[in-house]
Amino acid sequence: MSRIGNEQIIPTRHSLLYRTMSIFLILGIIFVALVFSALYVQESHSLEDQFLLSHSFSEQSLVSSVSLLLESRYVYDAAFEPQLKAAMMIFSAEYDIAGRKPELLDFQKIRTHIEETFGTATHLYLIDSKGTIRYSTERDEIGLDFSVYPDFFKRLNQIRLGNSYESDVIVRTFGSGEYRKFGYQPTPDHKYIMEIGLTVPDFEINRQDKSLSSIANLYSATVSGIRSVFVFDKSAIFEQNAEKGIENPDLYNYSLLVKADRLEALTSVFKTGNTVIRDEPDGKGYRKYIYVPPPDLPAVSSSEMGKVIEITYDLQVIKDRQHQSLILYLTGAIIAIFGILVIAYAVSRYITGPIDEIISDIEEIANGRYDHPIRHTRGFEFKRLEDSIAKMVQRLKDDIVSIKATSEKLDTELSQRRIIEEALRKANKKLHLLGSITRHDILNQITVITGVMDIIFDELPTDSRKGRIFENLNRAVSTIQKQISFTGQYEQMGVYSPIWQRMSDVCRASREELFMPGVQILDSTTNLEILADPMFNRVIYNLLENAIRHGSTATRIELLFYEEQKAGILIIQDDGCGIPDDAKERIFERGYGSNTGFGLFLVREILEITGITIQETGKSGSGARFEICIPPQKWRNSDPDIPQTQTHLSGQ
Repeated sequence: MSRIGNEQIIPTRHSLLYRTMSIFLILGIIFVALVFSALYVQESHSLEDQFLLSHSFSEQSLVSSVSLLLESRYVYDAAFEPQLKAAMMIFSAEYDIAGRKPELLDFQKIRTHIEETFGTATHLYLIDSKGTIRYSTERDEIGLDFSVYPDFFKRLNQIRLGNSYESDVIVRTFGSGEYRKFGYQPTPDHKYIMEIGLTVPDFEINRQDKSLSSIANLYSATVSGIRSVFVFDKSAIFEQNAEKGIENPDLYNYSLLVKADRLEALTSVFKTGNTVIRDEPDGKGYRKYIYVPPPDLPAVSSSEMGKVIEITYDLQVIKDRQHQSLILYLTGAIIAIFGILVIAYAVSRYITGPIDEIISDIEEIANGRYDHPIRHTRGFEFKRLEDSIAKMVQRLKDDIVSIKATSEKLDTELSQRRIIEEALRKANKKLHLLGSITRHDILNQITVITGVMDIIFDELPTDSRKGRIFENLNRAVSTIQKQISFTGQYEQMGVYSPIWQRMSDVCRASREELFMPGVQILDSTTNLEILADPMFNRVIYNLLENAIRHGSTATRIELLFYEEQKAGILIIQDDGCGIPDDAKERIFERGYGSNTGFGLFLVREILEITGITIQETGKSGSGARFEICIPPQKWRNSDPDIPQTQTHLSGQ
């Protein structure tokens, strides 16, 4: 806090040093925030890209591994071909012995004969032209309809209409889940397809090192961010049970958790071949369903050998890496901001130091020591400032001398003006008193004259000239009396300050003063207030009185108000005879009219005191219409929440 003379100078809220340093600091923080935010976003996106790229390669490798495994099975099961063909020959011979009548075949006997011959569990089937199993050693499978699998059904029809034997790869059967190798051959009459299935009980046990479960376990254990991997076949959607679609689920290193949308996703992928993605309920991961197309093998059911791989990804891994990256960049940003703070203080101090010295010198000069020099500081700009202040101080000295002389002169003039104003006030007071006394005395003398005229009128003999003379005298006395009364009203104009007046109250008071038989007043200015001379009530009174006196046939007077370009427009109109076009302006002149000639003249004079104007805009023969234009800020709605209503004042 500084001091000039005996007065303290209260400094501004913050010093220039603080403001300069704040500007540097804010700009630095913004720069650091933008740079480190951009770096973090780039790093975050890079981690996400690496995450996705790594998993993309893993998915491609996983699909390739499953495809190779499916193809390798065809090589493995070639050893069962001779046994399967021999069994088919026995089945075909028995069909011919039965006269090619399936109902005469003893399927259980044929089955027993084949099993005793080859020592392998055997299953016999006859499939009709509609793709339905009509006869079988497996009662649970009779009625199974293969037409619901279009590609497989088409291949079966080709076999039925042909003449050759066809075999299939080892597949996992629906329902029982056993691994079997199937062979197919058409009957000579091409009505049926003979099908034999040989059970291979040790197939998966002998190939655990190359099973689908071992591939899934390997990828889930070695690839970061993968929770689990499962491989499904079409058994899942045929049985409407996801677990049924997994080969040996017990060999997986983790359990198959229930997912409400898994079957829907598997069905979609098997049907379209397109990859499907589903979010995990906990929001921390997602599942990806990838289709593995069937191998290009000459197997009958190769079209149904496609697989779907379900990979469950854990996003927490990438989130943890992003969190670590965020902490790293935040730490770097804080260190950078601290460095900027130190630099901002040093730079601000370098800039504001000379200014502080100049301010100190200026305070000395402000305390009246005008000869105090301005210290030299570094920098061209500050040198210019020093020279400017020195010139200002010299000019200040000259101005102080001039101001002192002018002040003394003004003090003298002010003292004289106060004396003149006081004398004028006393003179106005005396004139007002004199005018009031003079009017009172004149009115008293008029009263005496009126009395004397009445006495003379009674004593003089009656003749034709007597009536005209006294009529002229009475008219002259009445005119003098009205003019004297008008001077009393005119004297009050502009004496007092304008006040806010409620239009509805002024209208009601004027209505009560007038005798208005048969005349109705419609007032729609309920909430309107006008800032005008206290004599504004005489304006309304004179306009209403004018409508009654000169309107002739007027039966209704209406008061309206609206806003136009922020100005208020007050309308007072009647339904009388109106005012001729050539008299619309002359009615406001002093002396115009058949009465005193002061009514509308006084109206315009009172309104002009507060800048309000009035004009007559009615049509001759359709009633008078006075428009009063009120400047902005000189009208208001006293209660804007209450809508204006129309008040009806009926004539007496």
